Amino acid sequence: MNSNISKYISIGSYSIMGISALLAILFYAGVIGVDPFLIWAYILFSVAIVVTIVFSFVQIFSSTKSAKRGLMGIGILIVLVFISWLIASPEIPQFIGVDDFNLTPAVSRNVGTGLIVTYILAVVAIGSMLYSELKNIIK
Repeated sequence: MNSNISKYISIGSYSIMGISALLAILFYAGVIGVDPFLIWAYILFSVAIVVTIVFSFVQIFSSTKSAKRGLMGIGILIVLVFISWLIASPEIPQFIGVDDFNLTPAVSRNVGTGLIVTYILAVVAIGSMLYSELKNIIK
């Protein structure tokens, strides 16, 4: 890694740690309330999202091979979500206290989509682990 980039990352990390420590000291001293912590958490979350996206794009476009693989993975995930959305039912489930949740058919379908995607990805992950282990045993 470039020493200038490493220096800036180090300065940024120590700055974030210092601000967090200062907020904690001020909070326990009774000078500030909970609101500055929430604002600081939102700021840190936003910075984490931006840094993740920027470095992901830098990594994807650093070589054409990794760009193809990354875009293919994103495409497969989009297709998987779309197929799961088609399979998911918009029917609102009936159970005790269902009225407390303000469920709509769209919300029910979105929850179903998320569950189906999770199930499919879990099966793929477990299947790939089993395949890898069986492949090693056979060798």
